[in-house]
Amino acid sequence: MVVRGGRWTILKVVNILSKEIARNREGECLSEKYVYNKALILWKYAKDHLWSANLNCVKNRKTWCPWCAVDNRRSRTIEDMKKFAEKKRVFALQSEYINWRNPLEWQS
Repeated sequence: MVVRGGRWTILKVVNILSKEIARNREGECLSEKYVYNKALILWKYAKDHLWSANLNCVKNRKTWCPWCAVDNRRSRTIEDMKKFAEKKRVFALQSEYINWRNPLEWQS
């Protein structure tokens, strides 16, 4: 550990934090050192997905791996959307989802 004047440097603490976040999410922080808050860091998920993102994006988002997040969105069906909407007391006016250019209409 790098200790200056009895304190860890903030860069060292953040570096440890980024490695811990990655470990808790079944991945790795591949960057060796943290530069500043908007700097891109290289991440790796257990499924061998690689991407760059700053620490804030990884720390504060519900999704961890952007590749898996896309796969999760693709796997949802109109029935999944309807079930979710029913919990919110909203109902879909269409019976099928076409694509993002044709958004679903909802009625409360």
